[in-house]
Amino acid sequence: MPLYSDHRPAPNLGHRTNRRESRTFAANNRYSEGNMANLLERVGGQEAVNAAVHLFYAKVLADSELAPFFKDSNMERQHRSQAKFLANVMDGSATNVETYMRNAHRPFIEKMNLNEIHFGRVAGHLAATLEELGVDAETNGEILTAVASLQDFVLDRTVAVAA
Repeated sequence: MPLYSDHRPAPNLGHRTNRRESRTFAANNRYSEGNMANLLERVGGQEAVNAAVHLFYAKVLADSELAPFFKDSNMERQHRSQAKFLANVMDGSATNVETYMRNAHRPFIEKMNLNEIHFGRVAGHLAATLEELGVDAETNGEILTAVASLQDFVLDRTVAVAA
């Protein structure tokens, strides 16, 4: 799961400012653009997402490799932001995700060398959280596939645009 700085604004859920990146994300991710509309319902709605975020951050903050990324964060605000963001991604209403991911994580790349290893650890904690909460394997896989599709954006890499 992505690492967020509580100093960043929430993703723009109303419109896209970078259509090229949005098309790239949609082309590379079958879970975007409304294809995940039922996923939020399948995991149990906002309450279930809130519980997952709480458990997820307990795991992340207990991880000595990841905890430093959150040392200056207001974790209550972080939980709320993350829960809202995940719900919006899972119900298909989030837009401008790619630009937000790049902007939110770029300072961590520059100052703390955020990299694939960190991304993998976060994804591992998410997988463990979902399993612990009893999310079925198929749904867990869909969520983790969607998360994996964000890695290049989180790590601020160039993504090839399909013609």
